[in-house]
Amino acid sequence: LVLVLDRDPASTLARENLGRIYLALNQPGEALAMARWMIESDPFSTAGHEIAADALLKQDVPAEAVLHLKKLVTLNRDNITLHNNLGAAYIKLGDLRSALQTFSEVLRLDDGNTVAHFNLAVVYAKQGDITNTVEVLNQASRRFGNSFVTTWTRGSEFDALRDDPGFARFLAAEVSAAGTTNAP
Repeated sequence: LVLVLDRDPASTLARENLGRIYLALNQPGEALAMARWMIESDPFSTAGHEIAADALLKQDVPAEAVLHLKKLVTLNRDNITLHNNLGAAYIKLGDLRSALQTFSEVLRLDDGNTVAHFNLAVVYAKQGDITNTVEVLNQASRRFGNSFVTTWTRGSEFDALRDDPGFARFLAAEVSAAGTTNAP
């Protein structure tokens, strides 16, 4: 691809592929350079904004990544994955209000989206909102199964809630229900 760019510096496809390779090789700075060139050539380049957002998230620059993700969501309103990525970037940025709005919108568009259910519970957990955390987890459990949702709660995202009696009751009920549904 570098040889292609030596011969044809305007090759957007070569820059896109090289950007994706740089991301795969965990070289976000180089990937970002390819993305910026693509966006400079075409401000509506979906691939350019995707590569830029991924590279910036890998570099732990979520505020800049959000700008590219917002552009992507505008360009591809029906792409639920992009909405989820935007919500995750908001969480990383600490903008829990925007994350809450984003994941609520995802669930309005696709109420079976496990990623949005998980992340919505995470947002409520980060806000210390036990009631809504447990409600989202209960809804997800009814929809996706106790065992599946119980694995979510083992993550560090829920560590701050482990001592809360309401969260402990939820976990006990989930474990009990998972045990009875898995019984022969």
